Amino acid sequence: MSRETQQFHRKLIAKDHTLPCVRYRSMNQILPNLFLGDCKAILDPVSIVNNNVSHVLSLRLTPTHIRSLVGVTHCQIYIDDSEDQWLLDGLNAAMEFLEDAMDMGGTVLVHCQEGRSRSASVVIAFVMKHFQVSYEEAWSYVRKQRPVASPNPGFVEQLKIWEYRGYW
Repeated sequence: MSRETQQFHRKLIAKDHTLPCVRYRSMNQILPNLFLGDCKAILDPVSIVNNNVSHVLSLRLTPTHIRSLVGVTHCQIYIDDSEDQWLLDGLNAAMEFLEDAMDMGGTVLVHCQEGRSRSASVVIAFVMKHFQVSYEEAWSYVRKQRPVASPNPGFVEQLKIWEYRGYW
């Protein structure tokens, strides 16, 4: 990136803090072996390699193709970012994938289209379960690591139900 482009981006950030494409990276580290990102994150093999990502969990309604990521284990859960979408159906499969990957010493990237709602919801659920904390505590922690994280209201309700049910 040229010096002029960098200066232009700095001016944009100084003027308007609401520009998400300038304000956040395509993937952010949540835990030492857990990253949260958007669809651009899986298109960046340098970041994948530099962060030792060994597993990718895709949360999208359309198929995700990661042909360029050799040696990366991929799991896709087909889910729409809609308040009416039942997140809890896929949550146990997501937790199993994350836990299995981490038990093997792997590092996981969880992503959806924008890295805001679907993937953030799954990462929040993982933090809730792993650390036995409330939705609010987990959401606050994840939001500090990835400021654009913002589960849709339907997912928030379901995560609170999941917490009430004891993370199952």
